[in-house]
Amino acid sequence: MKHHYDFMFFSGWRLFAVALCLFFPIPELTVAQAPSDFHLEGIAGGRAPWESVSKLTIDSAGNGKYYIMYPIDRQSGAFTFIRSFLLTGSQMSSLYSSITSHNFFGLNSNYDGDKNDGTFINMRIRANAVEKNVYSKNQAVP
Repeated sequence: MKHHYDFMFFSGWRLFAVALCLFFPIPELTVAQAPSDFHLEGIAGGRAPWESVSKLTIDSAGNGKYYIMYPIDRQSGAFTFIRSFLLTGSQMSSLYSSITSHNFFGLNSNYDGDKNDGTFINMRIRANAVEKNVYSKNQAVP
């Protein structure tokens, strides 16, 4: 079972790394300070009930948490806490700069690839008293 857990952790973590890069590729830009009310929540995974779903949260202080919803928990919607981490001030500034330079708050709220299988990502970000939720199903966000 430990090997399954390790695989699930690294698979989920890679999924979020890829998702964050798709949403926020790292440009060369001036770094901005993340606002004090900053909060990011990303949920991504397979749409089929036998697939795991990963969740990542990051608050304004850089406190991050990583969770997995295992297939057995899909019906109840319960996530299992896996690990916490801390982003540095520089990492938080880079993350926020990438979010703003790629106009996350100007994206459409829904990108639907018009298929019922495959994967999804739901990214919700709050900053400067504005909250934006973007959902993408089987489609890359432009």
